[in-house]
Amino acid sequence: MTLPRGRLLVMLVILFAILLFSNSALAQEMTFEEGVHWGLKHNIEIMKMKQNLNQLKRGLKEIKAGSDWQLDTTIKTQVNNFDTDKISDIDSSSDGEDNNFQELDISLSATKDYWSGLSLRSEVYSRNDNLSADSINDAEFQLNVDQNIYPRLPINAEQNYIKRKMDLKEAQVALKDEKNSKIINWTEAYLNLLRLKESYGLANERYKIAQKELDEVMAQKKVGEAGELELLSAKANLKEAQYQLKNTKNNYQQAKKALSNQLGLSNEKSLKLNASSDYLVQLKAIINSSSIKLHDKPRLVELAMDNSVKLLKNKLSKKKAEYELHWSKLEDKPDINLNGNYNSLNQEWSAGINLSYNIFDSGQQELAMKDLNEQIEITNREYQDIVKGLKLEIDKLVTRIEANQNNLEGKELRLEKAKLDKKIGKRQLERGLITQIEFHKKELALQETRINLKEAKDKLLLSKLELIDYIGSKEFWGGK
Repeated sequence: MTLPRGRLLVMLVILFAILLFSNSALAQEMTFEEGVHWGLKHNIEIMKMKQNLNQLKRGLKEIKAGSDWQLDTTIKTQVNNFDTDKISDIDSSSDGEDNNFQELDISLSATKDYWSGLSLRSEVYSRNDNLSADSINDAEFQLNVDQNIYPRLPINAEQNYIKRKMDLKEAQVALKDEKNSKIINWTEAYLNLLRLKESYGLANERYKIAQKELDEVMAQKKVGEAGELELLSAKANLKEAQYQLKNTKNNYQQAKKALSNQLGLSNEKSLKLNASSDYLVQLKAIINSSSIKLHDKPRLVELAMDNSVKLLKNKLSKKKAEYELHWSKLEDKPDINLNGNYNSLNQEWSAGINLSYNIFDSGQQELAMKDLNEQIEITNREYQDIVKGLKLEIDKLVTRIEANQNNLEGKELRLEKAKLDKKIGKRQLERGLITQIEFHKKELALQETRINLKEAKDKLLLSKLELIDYIGSKEFWGGK
């Protein structure tokens, strides 16, 4: 039985709609806390920092592995074919033997450099000549031992390890700081989404009122109770309400997409909006448990200095330069080494002491040390600038908290005023002094005031989180 083309098309459309709805329904909803932990694993900036951290860790292992035993083997073979027409002497003395001479050289060498300055070099060497005659020479063994006595200068591997270790420490602290910063940004975006959702509901109610008001004005105009001016005003109010509704909806959708992208959420995952999110409760608990005293700025600056990534980077940069300057001074001293050798072929061994000193290097050492001294001086100046910046930032954060606290108190007063205004409006409505639409506007004004109060609380919460993060007193992700 063949279905008509029109009915088949309808069935395909219905099937497509069912599949589309199923995919939407299967989208996994995540709480804010789950979204944060997902973001800490999948955010691209954090992933890059983790990758750099892992590379530094592998680099440390590579440096150590490079100083451990290294084994190398070499196999060399050679065939010599002499021309008997040109070399009569060899022909006359060959007694009919094959004039193809084969050689096979095999060597195995082992090296190890200890960070104490001891170096070991050993080699086992074997040569097999004229393999056709099965002539095999005994293997030869050689050993070389070298020990640095003075000055005690770390080998290159140890120097690189020390500097790489400092890079690792800097990367670890920077990653921790980045996680806290991301969480604050995501929290701000999440709270903004909650307020935009509420604002969208408010804008929708205002649009309905504007539409209802226009209908009433049009009805009044028909009976001569309203003129063209009132009609134009009502139409303009409706257009404005429509614009606010679309704009709020667009802002909400864009903000939600932006947060999903920051968290690294796929299309199959969506963020569940909940004003009573457990994670928001945890963040508020962190703030309440914090013993920050805003008036004790010297203590806040001290804590900020201990937590500053910039200051840590400055200290490590200075420390590297001081290490390199110290090593450079050691390189300028006479170099004294003990060495010993052994050769099994002739059963000989030897031991000695080597003294070497660079008498003249055309001023290279002096120039290098001058550069390092200048680098140390620059880091000292940068240190003072960073400390000044920390003090200014503490002042700014404390001032912001105080300003947000004042703003919150002002919003609370406005809420009380809006409640009173609604209460008065209800009495006026009961007495017929205002219309139902006018009273509904007062209700929406109260709703808007509540949203503004929540926004003020959000700003205060975020400013406190920023200060806590700046002084490094808490980790916002629970150490996970």
